[in-house]
Amino acid sequence: DALSGNMDIRKQAEAKIVSITGHDFGGFMLELARELALETRATGVRQLASTLIKNLITNSPVNAGKWGLLDQNLRNEIKNTVLSCLDSNIKEVRKAAASSVAGKLF
Repeated sequence: DALSGNMDIRKQAEAKIVSITGHDFGGFMLELARELALETRATGVRQLASTLIKNLITNSPVNAGKWGLLDQNLRNEIKNTVLSCLDSNIKEVRKAAASSVAGKLF
């Protein structure tokens, strides 16, 4: 839905993201990392997952500081999952993962 060209659908998807990160930031970040790592997912979905990871850590005033408050084991699992994507067979996914890594993921 977040990739939809329909602005109403897109706004609804964005509202869902805000809601989810409000009550399960760590779980949502882990699910995004897993989506990014799934080779069977469409490239656009994987790129979106990477963009969300980066933006939720670096550009989201609502979520400011939440990344640093996550349990270290969970943060490491997310980091390692994103890092594994640097070895993807798909160039666009490697670039997307590198963008997340270049953010404040580490």
